[in-house]
Amino acid sequence: MDINDQREKYIKENPIDYVKFLEALDYFSNDAFNTIYKIIKLYVPNEVFKYYSLTDNEELNNMKFSTLENSEVYLSYATDFNDPFDNRSYYYDIERLKQNKFSYLLDGSFIEDNIYKTRLASFSKSGVNNLPMWAHYSNNHEGYCVSYLTDFKSNPELSPSLFPVQYLEGRVDVTRYFQGFLRNIEENYERAVKEKQNEILIDNLMLLWVIILSCYIKEKKWEYEQEFRVMKPTNVPRSEYMEANPSAIYIGYKCKEEHILRLVNIAFTLNIPIYRMELISNSFDFQLAPKKIHI
Repeated sequence: MDINDQREKYIKENPIDYVKFLEALDYFSNDAFNTIYKIIKLYVPNEVFKYYSLTDNEELNNMKFSTLENSEVYLSYATDFNDPFDNRSYYYDIERLKQNKFSYLLDGSFIEDNIYKTRLASFSKSGVNNLPMWAHYSNNHEGYCVSYLTDFKSNPELSPSLFPVQYLEGRVDVTRYFQGFLRNIEENYERAVKEKQNEILIDNLMLLWVIILSCYIKEKKWEYEQEFRVMKPTNVPRSEYMEANPSAIYIGYKCKEEHILRLVNIAFTLNIPIYRMELISNSFDFQLAPKKIHI
């Protein structure tokens, strides 16, 4: 069994579990993050795919084409996605937190406020023969799909934050993690008062881990998407874009001719292969197949 087979076996037997990762981070503090990060990256395939829609809004279409030609992807706020619970995969009991003198730091608006501190872009590992993805995210096959290699050499900005999405039946209760965070602040406050210091050390990163990992948790019904995501904080320059070098372009079989021409020109400029999706008429299964366009 080679290394790839071993990895696939491990992934199948051990589905991604961010809830357990939070427990490990809570128990082992910040020392566990490097190990957890390496485990998460085991789940990332060698290639991911991003579906794009093309509509009658040519201004928006041109923005997508320009972004592709610039070897970038656009990152949105979770509120722009089609799942109303995106980035709201966790909750906490504010009444239990009120027992701490610093509970005002985590009022009822914490979840909503932090949605706007990160931006996200979605990908899939499902490949290009996924009919629901073409229908839902490429405007019923009128759009296109782009593949991206996930190794650091090919995509040094995209690769580090590309994580798999975990699908859960319900939301995650993070009350005890927030309680630990507040206890840590209170202990450091008391130590600062005792030592007559003017600053309080905040060395508990659990809030940060909750915010980060919650970006990668969705409701079980979305599992068919086989989604992977990249996340970028909003307090950095050009947070709405991320460098992403495409490896190939796949054109929907109902894509308009003028859009096909634009995509072919982009593929020529980027020196990457481009394909047109076709229906396989003599196949028992419902399948699409990519046919290479020679440029």
